[in-house]
Amino acid sequence: MGRPRADREEFELSDGALRMRVRAYERQQAWAPRYVANELAGTRQAAEHHRAAATLHRAEADAATDPARAAELRQAADGAAALVAELDRRTGDLEEVEAARGRWLLRTADDRDKHDRAVIVLAHRNSDRDAPDERVTADEWLTAHDEAMRAEDEYRPITEHDLDDGPVDEHQALDDGPVLETAVPDLRETAAAEPRERREDDVRVPTTAESEDAVTRARRALDEIQAQEVYEAGLDTPDARDVDHHRDDPYADETDDSEGYYAERWG
Repeated sequence: MGRPRADREEFELSDGALRMRVRAYERQQAWAPRYVANELAGTRQAAEHHRAAATLHRAEADAATDPARAAELRQAADGAAALVAELDRRTGDLEEVEAARGRWLLRTADDRDKHDRAVIVLAHRNSDRDAPDERVTADEWLTAHDEAMRAEDEYRPITEHDLDDGPVDEHQALDDGPVLETAVPDLRETAAAEPRERREDDVRVPTTAESEDAVTRARRALDEIQAQEVYEAGLDTPDARDVDHHRDDPYADETDDSEGYYAERWG
């Protein structure tokens, strides 16, 4: 029985290509909105606790016969109510961050799927993706590629396809597709240089500074997602959008050649 097409794709890739898929999702994770589900639960619990305390203090104040004690209880109730208002505001911030993370998860689902499958195949091959003697950086590859191209230029024949004598409509050339602002810093590089998120798994109430920072990063991630969607909307074809044409049915078998494929590849 043949292996699904999605699995076969990874097994046909080189270790280097698989590592690139792993690295691609690692870069995506750098700009992910903070995971705040536990902090959101802790903040909601704290808000409910202080809301109940405010109600109890008011009831006790109404029943108190000592004016001084009643005033003290009302002051405690007002303090608890003020704290509830702050916690409710912070809850709203965390809900915004959680919604942004949901959009990020949806946006990066394809990269995450490719990452997970690449990790499985690398483990299957007993391949250490962090082995320093096997890693080639992008700069090293680009340098070697440029040197090879320059060495071949002297002997490469010039054909009629290399010449373009037709008129060039500059305005038409500019309007052929979406134009990106290349001077804008890459969010993945910017986020990778920032401090890593901490205490995401703790059930607690984050500080005001922490929640504000999480909101800022979440909105930045939403801006990035929107920019990507606007860019992709301007592309003409699925091929230009780098669409995986087999995502609709990643487990479809190719029964016509699957057995021969495995017999040849794995013996």
